[in-house]
Amino acid sequence: MSGLTSEGKERIEAVAREHLARGWHTGAQVAVYRDGVREVDLALGAAEGKRMLWFSATKPVTAVAIHVLVERGQLDLDAPIADIWPEFAQGGKERVTTRHVLT
Repeated sequence: MSGLTSEGKERIEAVAREHLARGWHTGAQVAVYRDGVREVDLALGAAEGKRMLWFSATKPVTAVAIHVLVERGQLDLDAPIADIWPEFAQGGKERVTTRHVLT
């Protein structure tokens, strides 16, 4: 299958720029990969050196990493976290699972 058309790439950039123009975001990084090939790589808005508030920005990345491990059979969402991190069980958390933490 072929990659994105030039019109598709232009549409992705146009939507990202529109969101910035409307003030919905102060900056954006958009990357689209298909079959391991980078189709789109945009960095828009927020000037270099400008402070950004990250808050919980790593949570989606962590969730993806966890689901990759689940897909590979290396992690069971319903197993207690204490099975792999015994110290986590302290304070009554012995039955807390990864699924609990993700939700």
